[in-house]
Amino acid sequence: MSSILSQTFDDWELVVCDSHSDDGSWEFLQGFAQDPRVRLFQVPRAGIYAGWNDCLQRARGELISIAPADDTAKPEFLARMVGALEQHADVHLAVCQFDYIDVAGNVMSPAPRRNDLLFEDWVEVPHRRPREADILTQLCVGIPWMTATALVFRTSLLRKTGLFRTDC
Repeated sequence: MSSILSQTFDDWELVVCDSHSDDGSWEFLQGFAQDPRVRLFQVPRAGIYAGWNDCLQRARGELISIAPADDTAKPEFLARMVGALEQHADVHLAVCQFDYIDVAGNVMSPAPRRNDLLFEDWVEVPHRRPREADILTQLCVGIPWMTATALVFRTSLLRKTGLFRTDC
């Protein structure tokens, strides 16, 4: 919550769908209920993707970022990702580099990244790839990004693809 609240881009809405957790999460979240940007809901226990779908269906914005409970974001994350998507209206999804962190929140070094030899410094440079390039990359060497936290995408993408499958 602190990494969301500390974003330099502050025009956001946080939709939380708690599936009747029994670890104190719901009680913790009540401390943020007075923030008009935070909307809290309790939903049935149906798995992580069903929970994400519940949130996506309640979201009112044009852009979506999924923030799982165990991930964090640097303060400029939303500003940079939203800026990239605003600059390129024809792009549906932005993805960024990320760090693996341990349970104490420390960056793991060296990071257990995949395909470093193939991508080298390419992943550090802002760039555009056509979907065909991403498909080939995924088929040949695996998915170049590994966490939903590194994505910001347009809600229009959901109209094209649908919500997350919940039967997997």
